[in-house]
Amino acid sequence: CYYFQKADLALQMKDWTEAARLGDLALTLPEKEQGQKEWLVYIEAYLRTSQWSKAFILSRRAHKEKPMLTDMICGVWERANPDFTSDSEKAQTAQQLLNELGCARD
Repeated sequence: CYYFQKADLALQMKDWTEAARLGDLALTLPEKEQGQKEWLVYIEAYLRTSQWSKAFILSRRAHKEKPMLTDMICGVWERANPDFTSDSEKAQTAQQLLNELGCARD
Protein backbone atom coordinates (compact mmCIF):
# COMPACT_ATOMS: atom_id res chain seq x y z
CA CYS A 1 0.00 0.00 0.00
CA TYR A 2 1.19 3.49 -0.81
CA TYR A 3 0.65 4.77 2.73
CA PHE A 4 2.56 1.87 4.26
CA GLN A 5 5.58 2.43 2.02
CA LYS A 6 5.62 6.13 2.82
CA ALA A 7 5.09 5.51 6.56
CA ASP A 8 7.84 2.90 6.63
CA LEU A 9 10.22 5.36 5.00
CA ALA A 10 9.18 8.07 7.47
CA LEU A 11 9.96 5.70 10.36
CA GLN A 12 13.38 4.98 8.90
CA MET A 13 13.97 8.74 8.78
CA LYS A 14 12.66 9.04 12.37
CA ASP A 15 9.83 11.27 11.18
CA TRP A 16 7.37 9.79 13.66
CA THR A 17 4.72 12.46 13.12
CA GLU A 18 4.56 11.86 9.37
CA ALA A 19 4.43 8.09 9.87
CA ALA A 20 1.54 8.49 12.32
CA ARG A 21 -0.28 10.85 9.93
CA LEU A 22 0.08 8.32 7.13
CA GLY A 23 -1.17 5.61 9.48
CA ASP A 24 -4.29 7.65 10.13
CA LEU A 25 -4.88 7.92 6.40
CA ALA A 26 -4.17 4.24 5.70
CA LEU A 27 -6.53 3.09 8.41
CA THR A 28 -9.42 4.90 6.72
CA LEU A 29 -9.05 2.67 3.66
CA PRO A 30 -11.26 -0.37 3.19
CA GLU A 31 -9.89 -3.27 5.21
CA LYS A 32 -9.09 -5.33 2.12
CA GLU A 33 -6.57 -2.63 1.14
CA GLN A 34 -4.79 -2.86 4.49
CA GLY A 35 -2.28 -5.46 5.54
CA GLN A 36 -2.21 -6.36 9.21
CA LYS A 37 1.57 -6.65 9.15
CA GLU A 38 1.66 -3.05 7.93
CA TRP A 39 -0.08 -2.06 11.15
CA LEU A 40 3.20 -2.64 13.01
CA VAL A 41 4.63 0.49 11.40
CA TYR A 42 1.63 2.53 12.45
CA ILE A 43 1.69 1.13 15.99
CA GLU A 44 5.31 2.19 16.36
CA ALA A 45 4.58 5.63 14.92
CA TYR A 46 1.69 6.10 17.35
CA LEU A 47 3.86 5.06 20.28
CA ARG A 48 6.67 7.39 19.29
CA THR A 49 4.23 10.31 18.98
CA SER A 50 2.59 9.50 22.35
CA GLN A 51 -0.71 8.49 20.74
CA TRP A 52 -1.03 5.65 23.21
CA SER A 53 -4.72 4.96 22.80
CA LYS A 54 -4.35 4.54 19.02
CA ALA A 55 -1.36 2.24 19.50
CA PHE A 56 -3.22 0.24 22.14
CA ILE A 57 -6.39 -0.17 20.05
CA LEU A 58 -4.52 -1.06 16.86
CA SER A 59 -2.29 -3.51 18.74
CA ARG A 60 -5.31 -5.31 20.17
CA ARG A 61 -6.95 -5.39 16.76
CA ALA A 62 -3.82 -6.75 15.08
CA HIS A 63 -3.45 -9.41 17.78
CA LYS A 64 -7.09 -10.45 17.45
CA GLU A 65 -7.12 -10.57 13.66
CA LYS A 66 -3.61 -11.97 13.18
CA PRO A 67 -2.34 -13.72 16.35
CA MET A 68 0.87 -14.68 14.55
CA LEU A 69 1.88 -11.00 14.83
CA THR A 70 1.82 -11.03 18.63
CA ASP A 71 5.58 -11.40 19.11
CA MET A 72 6.19 -8.58 16.64
CA ILE A 73 3.63 -6.35 18.39
CA CYS A 74 5.36 -7.03 21.70
CA GLY A 75 8.69 -6.16 20.09
CA VAL A 76 7.35 -2.85 18.77
CA TRP A 77 6.12 -1.85 22.24
CA GLU A 78 9.41 -2.92 23.83
CA ARG A 79 11.55 -1.15 21.21
CA ALA A 80 9.57 2.09 21.09
CA ASN A 81 9.29 2.42 24.84
CA PRO A 82 12.22 0.90 26.67
CA ASP A 83 11.31 2.65 29.92
CA PHE A 84 7.61 2.54 30.69
CA THR A 85 8.17 3.90 34.19
CA SER A 86 8.65 7.53 33.14
CA ASP A 87 4.89 8.17 33.05
CA SER A 88 2.56 6.17 35.29
CA GLU A 89 -0.44 6.36 32.92
CA LYS A 90 1.66 5.24 29.97
CA ALA A 91 3.30 2.55 32.07
CA GLN A 92 -0.10 1.23 33.12
CA THR A 93 -1.37 1.20 29.51
CA ALA A 94 1.77 -0.52 28.28
CA GLN A 95 1.76 -3.08 31.07
CA GLN A 96 -1.93 -3.84 30.47
CA LEU A 97 -1.27 -4.58 26.81
CA LEU A 98 1.94 -6.52 27.46
CA ASN A 99 0.08 -8.70 29.98
CA GLU A 100 -2.92 -9.13 27.70
CA LEU A 101 -0.76 -10.29 24.81
CA GLY A 102 1.47 -12.43 27.01
CA CYS A 103 4.59 -10.41 26.25
CA ALA A 104 7.55 -11.34 28.43
CA ARG A 105 8.99 -8.43 30.44
CA ASP A 106 12.23 -8.59 32.38
